Amino acid sequence: MSVATPSTRRAVPARWAIPLLALACALPQPYETSPYAGVSTVPIRDSYARARIEMVAAVNADRERRGLPPVVLDSLATVVAQGHAEEMAGGGWLSHFNAAGLAPYERYAAAGGTGHVLENVFRSQERTRTEWPAEVLWERFDIREAQAWLMSSEGHRNTILDPHHARIGVGIALDPRRGSVYVVQEFVTAAATIEPPGRVLPGQEAALSGRMRTDGARPLMLVLTREPVVREWVARGERPPGGSYADGGSAAIVIPPWAIRWNPDDRSFGLRLRIGRGLDEARWYGVLYAAPEDAVRRALSERAADTGSGWPAAAFVVEVL
Repeated sequence: MSVATPSTRRAVPARWAIPLLALACALPQPYETSPYAGVSTVPIRDSYARARIEMVAAVNADRERRGLPPVVLDSLATVVAQGHAEEMAGGGWLSHFNAAGLAPYERYAAAGGTGHVLENVFRSQERTRTEWPAEVLWERFDIREAQAWLMSSEGHRNTILDPHHARIGVGIALDPRRGSVYVVQEFVTAAATIEPPGRVLPGQEAALSGRMRTDGARPLMLVLTREPVVREWVARGERPPGGSYADGGSAAIVIPPWAIRWNPDDRSFGLRLRIGRGLDEARWYGVLYAAPEDAVRRALSERAADTGSGWPAAAFVVEVL
């Protein structure tokens, strides 16, 4: 019998709270993936493709029962999810961080993504013996069990049922040496397209621009948080930690709606990041929040805004070097 190992997120303070938001599968032909010798996995165009479709169908069935719109399978998010599933299977850990210390949103940004991403991870562990032939391990596994377990956990369920999520990436990897199957879900909100600044020099003024894709909404604020250049457990040579993760680092800097240029004609926006006036040498994670037009107008008139009035629309990482 397989046992699921959970990993949930830690709640963040209310003011900065971010909404946390059956096919018969042909037997796959796993292969050994370098550099993780002994780990059997299948790439995006593989026999696990049907299992991914089955996972998306299960997710959308759960969303439909709550009256929520469906999500679609996203290629970039799937590449990110697949890479994380393979790395976890290779190291035998379950974590939202990779070996280099990158959180889900950092991994997605590093792959070129600018959507806001929240991650669920799952591991099924066979207990009756240590090693399993990959084909038998996969044959005994039902990906719908992973979705059912995630729905039984409040934090994971909130992520699955976030009404603003529109895309999903699904990663799957096997570790026959430990009898484990790993599943990763990357849920993406992409209510805006943005052009992030990338790398900038200390003291340099950087620009951020984009366009809203959601009708009736506009940018509410930008929240920047500092990410450690090297996480402490990486410096100590330790394995990635299990458990929850916070969506963002520390030392939050907020750019309010009155500092964001808005053009209602083409729904474009822009703002300036004055790096020398608050952002020192570090890696910064930015989340652009959107809100309905009336909520933003109210925030402008009251000269006060908070994340609870909106939702994450896009995200990026900027390095100040």
